[in-house]
Amino acid sequence: EKMAYLVALVSLSFFLFNFYCDKTLGSASVLINLYWGVNVFLSELRLFDLPDTSPHVYLIILVGIVFFNIGCISARNLKIKKITKPKVYILNTRLLKYAFILVFIYLLIFDLAVINLTLSGVDFWTIRYLYLNDIFTNSIFGFDLAYKLRLFLVDPLLFAYVSAFFSSLVVTEHIDWKFLLRAILLTVMEYFAFGGRMLLLYWVSGALVSYSSLKKMSLMSNKKLMRWIKRLLVIFIISLPLVIIIRGGRGGHIFKSTYTYFVGSLPFLTQRIPNIGDKTYFVSSFQGLIRPIMGVLQIFNIEWEIFEKANLFLLENHNTVVVMGYYGGKANTFNYFINCFGYFFKDGGYIGVVIFSFIWGVAAASLFKGMKRYGNNLYRTYFYIIVIYAVLISMMDFVMVESTFACSLFYYPFLIKRKREE
Repeated sequence: EKMAYLVALVSLSFFLFNFYCDKTLGSASVLINLYWGVNVFLSELRLFDLPDTSPHVYLIILVGIVFFNIGCISARNLKIKKITKPKVYILNTRLLKYAFILVFIYLLIFDLAVINLTLSGVDFWTIRYLYLNDIFTNSIFGFDLAYKLRLFLVDPLLFAYVSAFFSSLVVTEHIDWKFLLRAILLTVMEYFAFGGRMLLLYWVSGALVSYSSLKKMSLMSNKKLMRWIKRLLVIFIISLPLVIIIRGGRGGHIFKSTYTYFVGSLPFLTQRIPNIGDKTYFVSSFQGLIRPIMGVLQIFNIEWEIFEKANLFLLENHNTVVVMGYYGGKANTFNYFINCFGYFFKDGGYIGVVIFSFIWGVAAASLFKGMKRYGNNLYRTYFYIIVIYAVLISMMDFVMVESTFACSLFYYPFLIKRKREE
């Protein structure tokens, strides 16, 4: 208990310090400390017979939080060379249209398959967990191609598409309503087809960055528009528990599920630590970027042992099921969520936690400092949304673990282009 309260105290102290420095709750350095301070405190309440978290895990979290903040402080004190002629980027409207059409057609095929199943009386939970493989297999692509298209192309392209919308909103101080509606349409279609919830959190990340930036600009005087921005932010935050309702949850079940998802990575990591295996250096944390490359190399029977170990670690997190207490007489099971610091620890032990957390802190503070000093461009805003998103999903894994998001880094540069000088 003492270790848990120490971690919570340190995190909340850094939260107050960073809020004093950044003057906004939308800063990644503010959010991550508040996020983990509350997370650790709530885990120690052990509601619903939640298992204990070991001091070893709390120490990993403490090291991560401390060195993230050391990275932030270092970046704040670092002098940035003044850019005399910054690069200007604009949206590549032609490729955005092609991206929309491609993603729309793919999702429409799967939405129609889901509609057919729901009309026959199958509920969404059953479709997602029991019928999804059959839908992939029976699609016009066949299972392997359909799955890889979603993993390496469609979902990453959708993340890049949403990124382009929010980056443009922040830079231009203007909402392209057609662009917004298209992004919402694709998001709804993706959720309806596959039940993916992480894209909703990405919308929250984009909304947080947009609100924090626009609040300081002349757009603030447009009270009607700011009301709409606030409403959209509220809608997306409320949508998270609503997702559970759509999937069949009830009042108390929603609270139990939300609580377990938020704090469950700590006792889960406690269970996984004894079998965490060999170090994989940077590969486990960044395997989402490496996976498509290895997929191509494996066609030629080229394998990388460290990547195979990283992939096995990910699969073991998927397949390891831990009982997180009981609710209504039923076991409350949990898997996969090992949190970002767990991946850092897998890659390099405590040294890995120190290095990755420090670099993350430097990136977060540098981007925030650059946005304040030089304003926003499409790239800077995009990377800052990623940093915020990394904080919001940090109880699950590191942001570059899953290819469905990580591969968006490959596509985003094609959706924008450098503005030609007049």
